[in-house]
Amino acid sequence: MVERASPRAENGAVLALDTASPRVSVAVARGERVLAQREGAQRESSAQLVGWIDTVLGEAGLVLPDLAGAVAASGPGSFTGLRVGLATLLGFHQALGIAVTGIPTLALLAAAAPPGRRIAAVVPAGPGEWFVQRYDTDWPPGALDEPRRVPVADLAALAPTVERLVTATDDEAMRLHDLRCPIHVAGPLAPVAARLASLHPPVWDASKLSAPLYLAPAPVSVPGAPKPVMPVANGTRS
Repeated sequence: MVERASPRAENGAVLALDTASPRVSVAVARGERVLAQREGAQRESSAQLVGWIDTVLGEAGLVLPDLAGAVAASGPGSFTGLRVGLATLLGFHQALGIAVTGIPTLALLAAAAPPGRRIAAVVPAGPGEWFVQRYDTDWPPGALDEPRRVPVADLAALAPTVERLVTATDDEAMRLHDLRCPIHVAGPLAPVAARLASLHPPVWDASKLSAPLYLAPAPVSVPGAPKPVMPVANGTRS
């Protein structure tokens, strides 16, 4: 459901979750200022996430109904990791009416990069494959093409068309070392998402929490349920 922004949405406090990345993070920001944040390994997220949310809200002096909205990274990411964050926000929305939406992980990587650059946001997609999307990093960042899932050889061909590649972790950057392209490591993405959504309020659309970008199809599907969105080399399909 698409919602109108609340009267406090402009530069209001926003909660952000990133459970799609190897380093899970939670943050609250108001405008440029990150009020509180927590992070940990993805394997900890299912057990720790709600506690981290409670902690950052407490440190910021807020409770959930005070928020202008809440956002979650919507992938690419692992099935289990993504669902933990997206389901948590959807529960907040259904229980308390909080405005929520999802922001693609590739867009958050672009928002974490130095401004005024042409970059390629990249996320590992499996052995020898990467998700990639090019952006102009003026804030908010603007996509220059559609997300694609490509073999590393195609990523090598794309690298000369951008000023740098942007990854979430040092480990991912090391895997791209042979491309000989400058690499920016974004680090935790929840603080980036919280600042972005506070400074540039998104269209609050809870349905985006039901359309994540997975690294691979779900291991079990429900008859009649929408198929997950899976980008391919020549576009995006569902």
